[in-house]
Amino acid sequence: MCASHYPVTLSPRLKRMRLPSILPLIVLTACFIFNWSQAQSERWRSQLYPADWTPGYEDEAGRFLHDFSYAGYHKGERPIPEVDGPIYDVVDDYGADPSGQRDSTTAIQAAIDAASANGGGVVYLPAGDYLSKTGVTLKKSGVVLRGAGPEATRLLFADFESQKQWHILIAGFENPMVETALAEDGSQLSKVIEVDDARGFEVGDDVDLGWVITDPFIEEHGMAGTWKAHNGKWMTFFRANVVSIDLEAGPNRIELDVPLRYQAKVRDGAMIRRRTNYIEECGVENLSLANPMLDGTVDDYPQSAYRKLIEFRDAKNCWVRNVRTFAPEAEGYHPKYHVYDKGIEIVRCKRLTIENCGIGPAQRRDAGGHGYLYEVVGANDVLLKGCKGIGGRHNFTFGWYFGNVGNVLLRCLSRDGTLSDWNNNMGPSDFHHSLAMATLMDSCTFDDGWHALNRGSMSGGAGHTATESVFWNCDGSGEVRSAQYGWGYLIGMASSLEVITEVDLENPNWIEKRYIGTKPFDDVEGSGRGEQLVPQSLYESQLALRLGGGAVEASALRPVLNEESGPLDLVKTKSAVAESDDGYKRLIIGGVLVVMLAIFGLSLAIRKRS
Repeated sequence: MCASHYPVTLSPRLKRMRLPSILPLIVLTACFIFNWSQAQSERWRSQLYPADWTPGYEDEAGRFLHDFSYAGYHKGERPIPEVDGPIYDVVDDYGADPSGQRDSTTAIQAAIDAASANGGGVVYLPAGDYLSKTGVTLKKSGVVLRGAGPEATRLLFADFESQKQWHILIAGFENPMVETALAEDGSQLSKVIEVDDARGFEVGDDVDLGWVITDPFIEEHGMAGTWKAHNGKWMTFFRANVVSIDLEAGPNRIELDVPLRYQAKVRDGAMIRRRTNYIEECGVENLSLANPMLDGTVDDYPQSAYRKLIEFRDAKNCWVRNVRTFAPEAEGYHPKYHVYDKGIEIVRCKRLTIENCGIGPAQRRDAGGHGYLYEVVGANDVLLKGCKGIGGRHNFTFGWYFGNVGNVLLRCLSRDGTLSDWNNNMGPSDFHHSLAMATLMDSCTFDDGWHALNRGSMSGGAGHTATESVFWNCDGSGEVRSAQYGWGYLIGMASSLEVITEVDLENPNWIEKRYIGTKPFDDVEGSGRGEQLVPQSLYESQLALRLGGGAVEASALRPVLNEESGPLDLVKTKSAVAESDDGYKRLIIGGVLVVMLAIFGLSLAIRKRS
């Protein structure tokens, strides 16, 4: 029987209650509802990332966001390991000098070689100062170079004679084994490709997918006469692994573990190659590095002389964490500079994580490739997380080769970039060369700037440098210029940034010419509203969705520079308050007050009527 069939009888005490008795409760309830609605109205989502987003979602104009969640060590599916051992102590076991007086290169390299010969391990540099005059090399998987902490272990590279261009080299090598042409164009966002012959491939294989930089490819991007360096060459664009193979299908089918971020055309000789000999499971962690030249000697070295602190080459599933740079106190060094010109360079790699590192200032910041503190070259799915670049020419840069794809900067800081050959004008972090695809700058701070432009003939014909890349919830005091090929996206950018996506092309000046051929102008959404953007981190939200944990809508951490100790401290600040923090705090406090006052009001009313 329906409950409405029963008579409802109010007690005499409640019957005697009148509107004035419950008026405070009504007012407080109304305030609570208003407070709740205000909190809800402040939160917003990008129209390209609705609550029910799935990969491939696009709006009526064809705009969409790539799935950036594949970036990082093992695609973000595993934490960076804490390798226990075996331990190869460079002091106790190999005679390195922790006072920094004697060259310890031979001792450190001997420990690396011993670990390599025994299947890997930790090459440990105890607390102390170490000197290396030539640098060290890791060429076997599973070796970790570890200090006792950035404040405790310091390694100075004092190489003033050789033309060696790196000081810690972690390198595999390219070794194509089997290849087959695509039978049909590879569709953007698809993981399945159709090929002429999939025999010779196996599940789990490392594969490279790419094509020739043909005249039609160049012309459809409007780059005839501009792109020159790689014309006619086969270039790797995508670095993946094989998930499944269907030899029964005609054409044969190969499924990859990551989606294609651009269309691969048979017209351009698109091909997939099985390859081997990546170096993997190597890391550099918990120490400080430096490699400046002696003060006043920079002009003694040719422009072709580079000094990279760390170079990864043909590596996968490797990492650098808790590494910073320092200014040597020894006689002859300038007290400001930490590095000669380059910090960490990543070449032809995939799935690396560079985490909580601080590099710079750089001594040399002139043209010709100097002053690049974090440089990614022809690499896929690299995650730079909580990293600081200070005082380079381009603190963060993606350049030279085609094939910079799917890379992510998460909560990174770029500051004091300067062009020493341009009267020390602002030097932005940038996309430098050859159409970087599907890059995400997520919750970053740019106090100098970032450029994603058509650089035309600069740098040997850089041309269009970026496409389908996203600036998400970034802040800072710098200048962001974005004129990407096709669509680019700037979502939730802070009002403190000068964001320039549109210019008058009728009579452009030199910088406005960098926008030519990039229409439609890039999409800008939610300027000045990053604090209320849901989610605060696109990468973390997409990763949680892919791993089945649901969308991450929690608060982000903003990079804050600790001027004394040097590294990035990641702290929750007002500018990074999550959409939940302010709104839900007000909601909870209001709700508690309503309940307390409601109880008080009822008890008071009952007491008066009794």
